[in-house]
Formats: sequence, C-alpha cells, structure tokens
Amino acid sequence: MTGSRLVVSAEWVEMMRRLVQAGVISAPAVGAAVLIQGGQVMMAQAHQGLPKGVRDALGDSPEVRGMQVTGRAGAGMSDAPKHHVLPQEHREWFEQRGFKGDLDYEGIQNPDELRHRKKTMSEDRSWVGNWKSRLYERVRASGYESLTAFAETRPTASFVSLAEELGRDDVAGVQVLSGLLYEAEQRKQVTRFVRDVLVRMLSQSLPNGWPVVLDDANRFKVAKALGRWSGYTPETHQERARRAGDALLANPPPAGWRPLSPDDALLRTLLPDEEA
Repeated sequence: MTGSRLVVSAEWVEMMRRLVQAGVISAPAVGAAVLIQGGQVMMAQAHQGLPKGVRDALGDSPEVRGMQVTGRAGAGMSDAPKHHVLPQEHREWFEQRGFKGDLDYEGIQNPDELRHRKKTMSEDRSWVGNWKSRLYERVRASGYESLTAFAETRPTASFVSLAEELGRDDVAGVQVLSGLLYEAEQRKQVTRFVRDVLVRMLSQSLPNGWPVVLDDANRFKVAKALGRWSGYTPETHQERARRAGDALLANPPPAGWRPLSPDDALLRTLLPDEEA
C-alpha cells in the first residue's frame, strides 16, 4: 500500500472514538482495522498474488486467496477504481441528504461479492443510460411494484447482492440504496429505512447473530457494522442513530439476537417511528 492515501470520514472517526470510550474496541485495534480494511480493498488488476506478509496480515480465507496485486488504490484511497463508484455528477442527490459514508464500497463479505468487485471496468454499465428507469424496469420484471417490496423479501441481503439480482452488470448497490431512500421519503418512512439498513449491516458482520462473548474479533465485527450503518444514515437521522448505537452497546441484546426485518421489536424500541 506504499504511496496510497487512506481517507476516513469524520463520522467514522467519531464512531470509533465512542466505541473506544465504551470499551468495545481498543485504540490499537482501530489502527489495525484501518490497515487491514485498506489491504482488503486492493482488488485484482494484475496477475500477481499478494506478498506473503500481506496474506499473513489479512488471514487465510477464500477472499484473501482470490486477491491479487494491483497498482490501483481501493475505495477510500486516492485514485479509486471506477467499478460501481458513484460518478461525481450523481453525488449531489446523496450530499443533499447528508450522506457522509463511503458510497464507493460496500465491503467484501463473501466470494460472490468479491467476484462482483473484481469485474473489469469495461463490464460495468451501471451508469450508462437512464439507470433509474432501468432499475425500476428490473423491479417490475421481478414481479414487484416497488423497490421496497423487492428488498423486503430479501431483508438481510447486502445492497450489492440486491443489485446483482436485478442486473449483475448494469445495476449498482448505491443505486438500490438511493431508490430505497427515495421511496422511504415519499412514504414518510425514513426511520424504517434506517432500521432496514442496520439489519443488513448486522447480518453481514454478524451472520450468526449477536455474539455470546465480545472478544476482540467480535468487537471489531460490531464496530464495523455500526460504523458502516452510520455512514449510510441520512443526516436527518444521524443523532437518533448515534443514540441507538450507544444504547445497543450499553445494553447488549441476548446472544444470538439477529434482526430479520426493520420491524424487529428491539430495533423499533431503539428507533421508533416518528414520521407523521
């Protein structure tokens, strides 16, 4: 990663600060997480395996074994790759709604998403033509009247997975995210949307539910889920999300707790609906 510049948002730093203060994760672990996450997003554009030192640092997994050396920087670094990166001309919609998260990268959770991330730029047609019309045409072709209805039948799927189901080569996860938020705004159900995002983040980081013991590894998983959730939360709901996250850490749910929808009783207690 020599010569790359890793950039994190102020919101992410604040989230990490609160987690350190709460004793959920240690300061050295935060530093290690940044380095590991930076290493994980260096995707293949060459044909060389990762150096042994890098492989040792990232650990042994199918994702790591599938990685290769690249001269390009990953998400959050200078000179980011263009696959499923939100073009500058489309960022205004998100910025007006206070999105501060990384709109270029959703995290690599499994080999399917790794392959999705490693597609060449020539294969990516996500931003070609009228992507909004294409998105809703695919939704209707799947038998649903709305993107929300489509997503609700897949309540724990990542935005990348939802996008792949609608169009592996020409639908992006960030487009699904924008569509879901738009529909939530129209229905005055933004709080429910925020809970929906948390369900998906927790499902990806904690697929077996809330851990029995919050050791270092599990603390990092919780921190990653809450940090990403904060990044995807609109500014209008940032403070409420912060309080909900703090409450979740101060009073952990039972071991094995795994919300399967935004209507989960505990989530509704932490983030009750307030829209008129």
